[in-house]
Amino acid sequence: MHPSLTRPYLLSEPPLHTDIIHYENIPKFELVRQNILSIPLGSQIITVPVNSSLSWHLNKLREVGKEAYNVSYAWKMFSVRNEVMATSHVTDEWMTQMEISSLNSYIVRRYIATPNGVLRIYPGSLMDKAFDPTRRQCEGVFMW
Repeated sequence: MHPSLTRPYLLSEPPLHTDIIHYENIPKFELVRQNILSIPLGSQIITVPVNSSLSWHLNKLREVGKEAYNVSYAWKMFSVRNEVMATSHVTDEWMTQMEISSLNSYIVRRYIATPNGVLRIYPGSLMDKAFDPTRRQCEGVFMW
């Protein structure tokens, strides 16, 4: 979780879905985010000052004594990488629709899940870490 956000258990309302791009203030981080989602594991290096304000997760990737980060995520398995990328575009579309919709004064929940377990919900909500969207009761109704 990004250090600038309040922990979910301290919130009175579920947090809204927010892309990491709004919290990282490293120059050209948009390119880094795109590469995290699209290039092979660990094939890019980010060079930043030692006392940078990168998120806790990216700070954990730093090699002690070096000013470089290896851009890789443990969750970025090849089996789900394309699905994560595809669903990120859907989330962008949901945000655009919400801004121009006549229903923008209401909470309209949108869900998308993939057969490999990628789940996106807009606006965001608290969920159990072990939640598996492919095992929901209504799972048979969805078209995969």
